[in-house]
Amino acid sequence: SSLREAMVRAFAGAGRLPVDVQIFLAECASKETDPRVEEALAVALTNVPMSDANRAPLLRVYRRVLIDPMVDEDVRAAVILRVRSFAFRHEPELVECLKALLERETSIERVEEYHDQLRNLEPDLPGLVPTLLKLFYRFLHHYPRDPLPFPSIVVASRNDPYSTFEVAEDIAAAWGSLFIDAG
Repeated sequence: SSLREAMVRAFAGAGRLPVDVQIFLAECASKETDPRVEEALAVALTNVPMSDANRAPLLRVYRRVLIDPMVDEDVRAAVILRVRSFAFRHEPELVECLKALLERETSIERVEEYHDQLRNLEPDLPGLVPTLLKLFYRFLHHYPRDPLPFPSIVVASRNDPYSTFEVAEDIAAAWGSLFIDAG
């Protein structure tokens, strides 16, 4: 594996690579089992221009980088920049990359950006409901403070693991909602 890693690092430093080498590296990366080699391949592939020939393998590599908690943050940041720069069209791997970004995002503004991109790409929005619910609870304190333009009800329990009872009361008051204490 150290030989493979050295070879990949040599490719990464070689400048612009022929298209067939780019595709080969992307295919290798999508099948690589050694995390160090996979990370080196991801670094090399962040400099590869996107084409129809290498798009799917690159997205598979990028998705693996996005979901792996052990990947170096600089590598993850480079991959995020690449994914955000794609011309967005419906491709299953791009949808999976955006879902991975959405699930791990800590900025409410970025969540909104990724959600908008997914809405344009993913016809199966009900499949996103579990992820969207997790995000709702993560960003609950970022709720709109203006009254809602329609009648609404906020139901809260006193043992909700995602929000305090007081926050739910505050949301209901801000939105002008009927508040129901579910115990």
